Amino acid sequence: TICILNDDSSTEAYKQYRYDGREYMSFDTKTGTFIPTMAEAQFITQKWSAGFGEWQKNFMVDICNNWLKRYIEF
Repeated sequence: TICILNDDSSTEAYKQYRYDGREYMSFDTKTGTFIPTMAEAQFITQKWSAGFGEWQKNFMVDICNNWLKRYIEF
């Protein structure tokens, strides 16, 4: 998980999953969906996007970025 605080105070979040040194899937924080980057990830991305995507989106956009801003203030 990568949370980025831009110079204009806007935030971005990015998450990717790797297997055996290769990107397996990534997560789109705008849509709340997992994106397969290899054929083997197709099944799990559909399953995770259906039940886990919204939670992951909220975590990355709200919680992760809010904590990032809080720690930067110190």
